[in-house]
Amino acid sequence: MTRPVAFLVNRFPNPSETFVADQIRALLEKGLEVEVWSRRSGAGRLPIEWDRPGFTLRRAPRGLSEPLAAVRLGVSGWRELRRHPPSIASAWSVGTRAGAHGDAPDYALVVAHFGPQGLDALDLRRLGRLEGPLAVVFHGFDMSTFIEREGEDVYQELFEEARHLLPISERWRKRLLQLGAPAERIGIHRMGVDLQAFDYEPRRWSRGEALRLVSVARLVEKKGLQIAIPAVAELAKEVPDLSWDVIGDGPMKDELAELASRYRAPVVFHGARPHDEVRKRLAAAHLLLAPSLTASTGDQEGIPVALMEAMASGLPIVTTRHSGIPELVRPGTGRMADEGKVDALLAELRAALDDAKYGRWPDILAKARARVAEEFDQAVWNERLFELVRGSA
Repeated sequence: MTRPVAFLVNRFPNPSETFVADQIRALLEKGLEVEVWSRRSGAGRLPIEWDRPGFTLRRAPRGLSEPLAAVRLGVSGWRELRRHPPSIASAWSVGTRAGAHGDAPDYALVVAHFGPQGLDALDLRRLGRLEGPLAVVFHGFDMSTFIEREGEDVYQELFEEARHLLPISERWRKRLLQLGAPAERIGIHRMGVDLQAFDYEPRRWSRGEALRLVSVARLVEKKGLQIAIPAVAELAKEVPDLSWDVIGDGPMKDELAELASRYRAPVVFHGARPHDEVRKRLAAAHLLLAPSLTASTGDQEGIPVALMEAMASGLPIVTTRHSGIPELVRPGTGRMADEGKVDALLAELRAALDDAKYGRWPDILAKARARVAEEFDQAVWNERLFELVRGSA
């Protein structure tokens, strides 16, 4: 196989989208060449690990003006521009970068992570900047907020042109069908975790011991930390030696800090931390808290990878019945509350501690690890992606 694989992403590298980097590594290890087309620069300098044979990162400097783009796209393209400016604008930028490299590259497969990047791929085709079969992975906001903002027909051309439509959950598969996507091109493609990277160490906890909670999340509304703060504050009255580490950054940082101060919740906001440090804090914790909910904008999760990592490593979880989470957290593998309800979340936190008290954690944690191995083993899904590449080439 001589043609490379392309990934279209919003930002690379992106600490909150480790699944993209994991897929790229897997294909590189198979001996494939991979090129990443990124709308925006990643966080800081590109790590040295990506200075390797077979890998190319193409940045997207701003380029074509709107009038020039209108000429190249034609009247229909100009109308599309007025309707979806974020997608088209990013396509101009990447298109100018492609032009600097000569004729349109022909890829064995173009993998677009998130629906808007799939639209970018269509724009690049119209500009004559990119060739190759297209696979689009649908995650969360692109199936919720983006559709509400742009309209339910936003992906119609994508449905016609993409060879593979890859929702990460059964929930989003059904939504794609509702939107008119052809069933024969839809296939669930889970985001998973590397089971070999997580030692299985079932946690233990007894009344009277210090209790360490942890959350790994961007500080945005859909992560539900604003609901968790009063619940944890109340639990701390019953478990005095309780601490809660929140790892992640985001626009709600100040608001959440003020809320925690008001409720006197024993929480420390650590900000974004390197992955190795995140793993150490997860290893030291007794319980992972992931209280996701539907944001006021309609934004929803896919299935948080942090939940998979916790379940793979023997860390009990308390989460919510939100989006695709129930597809991962089956009965007997963790605690789930109705989303957005403080009392319900507090009740499940108490129930999780009762599970520890009455010796139920070993069975719950074993079932949780088995659940991840059953359907969320990253190695299996990376192999399926490789087969898609081979089948498309």
